Amino acid sequence: MTIRMRIFFGTMVTLFGLLTTMAYADDNVGTVIMARGEVTALQLQQDVRVLKRRSPVYMQDTVTTGNNSKVQIRFNDDALLALNANSSLVVHQYQQQATRHDQPEVVMQLIEGGFRTLTGSLGKGTAAAYRVDTPVGSIGIRGTLYSALLDKGRLLLGVWQGTISITTDAGDFVLGHDADFHYASVDADGFTGLLEAPAELQDNTVEQPQSTPNSNQHNTSADANIANSDVPPPLDQQDSARLQAILKASVNSETDPDANPDTPPIDDSSPDSRLTNTEYQAFLSSHRLGAVAMNGELRVGTVVQLDGEQPLFVAVNEAGQLDVVRFSGISSKVDQPDNNLDVIWGVWDGSDSDIEVYSDRDSDEHSGYDGMALWLHGTPTLSSQLSSLSGSVHFAGNLGIGFNNLGQPLSVSGGQFDLDFNTGRVSNGSLSAGFGDTGADLWAISFDGSIQIDGNNSPLVNLDIMNGQHGDIGINTGTSELGGILVGEQADAFLGGFELIDNSSNSATGAVLWQHASPN
Repeated sequence: MTIRMRIFFGTMVTLFGLLTTMAYADDNVGTVIMARGEVTALQLQQDVRVLKRRSPVYMQDTVTTGNNSKVQIRFNDDALLALNANSSLVVHQYQQQATRHDQPEVVMQLIEGGFRTLTGSLGKGTAAAYRVDTPVGSIGIRGTLYSALLDKGRLLLGVWQGTISITTDAGDFVLGHDADFHYASVDADGFTGLLEAPAELQDNTVEQPQSTPNSNQHNTSADANIANSDVPPPLDQQDSARLQAILKASVNSETDPDANPDTPPIDDSSPDSRLTNTEYQAFLSSHRLGAVAMNGELRVGTVVQLDGEQPLFVAVNEAGQLDVVRFSGISSKVDQPDNNLDVIWGVWDGSDSDIEVYSDRDSDEHSGYDGMALWLHGTPTLSSQLSSLSGSVHFAGNLGIGFNNLGQPLSVSGGQFDLDFNTGRVSNGSLSAGFGDTGADLWAISFDGSIQIDGNNSPLVNLDIMNGQHGDIGINTGTSELGGILVGEQADAFLGGFELIDNSSNSATGAVLWQHASPN
């Protein structure tokens, strides 16, 4: 396999991972409304993501902050959570309906550090619907604003509104409204109710409710007086107002903590400014894969198709980064090559309107391309359906669309390959494509490949160009690209895109649709 094809296959694997973790709205559980310093998220078998304002947060994310860093997250149920510096929090579960009726809808784990949170609708249901696990005990709530901090083996708690429960090896305890204490310290020795907020929680304090001690819950004089006249005031007046503005923001606001707290909340918007909120939500729920071929590069990605608008591609570029590719005009050609298959392709003419490529998140800067671009997309076969298929299938066909570097359209094409579902191997692959009125500009390649990712069959078809000719000129297999997806409920067809370049820098761009057929 050539180096370029390894990169191309790697981007397809990267994209498949992005789809499995990002393309379903249920996995997107919240949005960052403020990030300062070093803030990251990590999922198993995924790369570390840097979080900033408007970044999405997903189930199974471990959110971590560094020195002098902090992050504030608004969850989908209106909850707000501010994570302190040097903290780590895992979002195990966050959804309206748990996978089992006896499981909570919200399960988080505080590994280190601390947070303050104003819980949302999921925290206002049954007491069993919400749980935060810590090394010391588990926190349950019933609609509240509270703080938690792990400090030298102790769990410090403060309740500013509502009620929380804490379950420990020493027993179950309650803090907050109608309880004996609003503050507590919990460690291996047990539970200690506190009359005032611990100094370590002062930076999170909004107001200090008064607690009444209870003889059934032990309390040392040192702990009882931990907040006294020698402790600095929790927040100055400006910070207090700012904190109130953040923690009491409505679901439709994204208050900037550095702005005047009296500033009206801005409209809800996409975590990625390259997409509108409507486009972003469509991206999260999209099951469509596609590609844009232009300027010698085949970008594979997720497709956003809104009614009456041009397809928009969130696609992986050669550097493995996600670009947003959009067209401001109208496709010069659009076709559904087979009425029985959910496949569409077309052509953008950049000389009439701009083809815009946005490479950087949270930036309106983009590059423009004024040449021709080919786009295609379809719904890939489900991996669960692929796992039930066995034996070998022959794909062949002559449906295609494309153009060469002279602007001549694809007039004739044909191709085939064999796919063994038992091994995932693609073999005996060939493609021929003729451009111009008579098809005299002839290109031909041979290829093999695989549909396997980590030992399992996937709808992504990775193809390795072994050799080829453009008339008397050889194909540059290092820079040419060919790949695609299986479409249809039973992998009924192959939808592929190619970007071929010969050793004299001539190019041919196209898409093909090949279906099950009998071998010749």
